[in-house]
Amino acid sequence: MGPRVLVVFLMVLAGALSACGAPSQHPGVLRLPLGHLTEPPDPALGDTAEDLFVDSMLFSGLMKFGPDLHVIPDLAVSIPTISPDGRSYTFTIRHDARFADGTHVTAQDVAYSLQRALHLDSSAARFALGNIVGARAVERGAALLSGVRVIDDLSLRIRLATPDADFLQRLSLPPGLVVNPRAVGLRRLRSWTTAPAGAGPFRYVETHRGSIVLQPRSHGYEGVLALRSVVLVPGAADNLSLYKRGAVDAVQVPFSDTHDVSRPDFHQSPGLTGYYAESAGGNASPVEARVDRAALVAHTLLTPLSSIVPAAVPDYVGNTIEVASPDDPPVALFGGRRPPLSDLRSRLSHQFTTARTGSVRLRLVAFSSILPDPAAWLDRVPTRNAWYHWSLRRARGLTDDPVTRMSIYSALETWALQRALLVPLAESTQSYLIRSTVQGLQVTPLGLMPDNNGWASTAVT
Repeated sequence: MGPRVLVVFLMVLAGALSACGAPSQHPGVLRLPLGHLTEPPDPALGDTAEDLFVDSMLFSGLMKFGPDLHVIPDLAVSIPTISPDGRSYTFTIRHDARFADGTHVTAQDVAYSLQRALHLDSSAARFALGNIVGARAVERGAALLSGVRVIDDLSLRIRLATPDADFLQRLSLPPGLVVNPRAVGLRRLRSWTTAPAGAGPFRYVETHRGSIVLQPRSHGYEGVLALRSVVLVPGAADNLSLYKRGAVDAVQVPFSDTHDVSRPDFHQSPGLTGYYAESAGGNASPVEARVDRAALVAHTLLTPLSSIVPAAVPDYVGNTIEVASPDDPPVALFGGRRPPLSDLRSRLSHQFTTARTGSVRLRLVAFSSILPDPAAWLDRVPTRNAWYHWSLRRARGLTDDPVTRMSIYSALETWALQRALLVPLAESTQSYLIRSTVQGLQVTPLGLMPDNNGWASTAVT
């Protein structure tokens, strides 16, 4: 289970959508809310989609996510060669790959960056890179990551302790990004002025009135960039107000806001958070049989969910189970000693008649993961069944048979849904307002991303 797989009580953000779509007065300059960041997110510590977005402007890795969440080559020439046992990955680095200071990226730099991330002993690095042979030893102070072998200046081989069909996805997360060891060393990044240590398309220029200014690097990486600069504007309590005032060119819309999907600046993608009812004792089948998901999500930016795995997870066809209405007693929703639940809990409560005895005890939970793989959600199913967990482990090791792998996941989801171990209710969406003057920027399940995850196509007119 990764550091960003969350189990939280549902919190609903309120507010009215009133942002306007006035054209930008700054052609060539893309202005975005900075969010919670006040210093450069060290890729070794990054574990959120926001970290990934900002990191990807300054740094590059062997692989990266495309807008459909499939991994695509970045510093690597192509998808790596995988050994028959599924444990060794051989990469070749592009000969034109350079850091922002103009020096070439080498296989030794990649090996150093992976070792550095683990040396900093972060949960994010452990989640992304912890299956590499020797990872635990580096966390304990070993000088070298034994599972990474440099073959020559542009080739290296990474050896895993166990086969992992998710490894390329994990390598695309922030801890897999490459830093220039001559600029960074083993210390944590503490200043935006260290941005030239990256191999991404932008470099840090200055901080002006709290805003972080990035500009295309002098040494080309993705061809000539149309943008003159990216300005990361300090976030506000209500970032929609920044958009309304014309201070930023794109902004995320809270899922609880009323919205007009017909407005031309509104853009949406399925998200990676699912909301569920989980039995706190007894059987949750009565909820599955009688829940009205459409009513639960009315006038919000959530969408109904009738599977455990969100629809945005690539290469997976989810299961939806129709459960016949049983003759069970009425359902009661209890908060117990938990904090009061939010709007979704209130809406669910109104759909059932409360009974004093014989009622089903439920709690609401949310599961989310930055790793877009079905196992991240199926691993949250509350069961101790040995067959279930053995099958999950087997599927994760099928690096050369994705069809069988997804079939196993599908069978596990069917099994869990039939038993109502989790009752899917709703899934998140990624909803943004993007000005019409912005081209080549799209909304994905991981938030904003340039087309094909390449900044050369992004422009502001």
